[in-house]
Amino acid sequence: MLFRSTVSATGIPAPAYQWLRSGTNVPSATSATLSIPSAQVADSGFYSVLVSNSASSITSGVATLTVNPPPNTPPVFVAPIPDASFSINVGVSLSVTSVATDSDLPPQTLTFSLLSAPASATLDTSSGVFTWRPLVSQSGSSNFITVVVTDNGTPNLSATQSFSVIVNPLTQPDVTSPVWAGGQFSLAVNGQAGPDFAVQASTNLVDWQTVFTTNSPVMPFEWADPDTSTFPMRFYRIVVGPPLP
Repeated sequence: MLFRSTVSATGIPAPAYQWLRSGTNVPSATSATLSIPSAQVADSGFYSVLVSNSASSITSGVATLTVNPPPNTPPVFVAPIPDASFSINVGVSLSVTSVATDSDLPPQTLTFSLLSAPASATLDTSSGVFTWRPLVSQSGSSNFITVVVTDNGTPNLSATQSFSVIVNPLTQPDVTSPVWAGGQFSLAVNGQAGPDFAVQASTNLVDWQTVFTTNSPVMPFEWADPDTSTFPMRFYRIVVGPPLP
């Protein structure tokens, strides 16, 4: 908003002007017209002008300037996330940042929340960072995520944006290259990139014990049983996570 105020005075010699705000000189305001090109709430106050020459001086009456704050406006998302833009494997960590801004003055505090999201997903309420590492039970699923940003104005105003994440079907791992050498058994596991893997062992195919775990290994990975000689017979299986047993 443009604010302008003009006074008229005559005298010999010609008078000088100094505008005052609440009794304090306004810097560089030394002409008959006071102009504030874009008045803000902080410019509100009581304005007067001191007119003087070598013979005398006089101060004008006081004019009150009140600049109302702009109306409360909702926040908006910057560079919205395209829908259906993510396709990941089980166990792959996804991080998506929602960026929002609010034009209100004074600046608003923005808080992020999830309106809809798959289980195990989280959202940082202050940074808008969404993180998710899909579980085995979520393989082959399509997931709709809605992020809400809310300001702390009165009343609170908010905006939403949504995107989809497809979790690819999980392929079962293969056990290859079983080798018995030097009294030790070893094997290689080849499977989908992303999941965690565990090797379990049993002597009766009923009771299983986890003997090795690895998180998102490079495929294929190899494993050797250091306790091979302890058991006259032992069975092995591969378990995929998260979660692992």
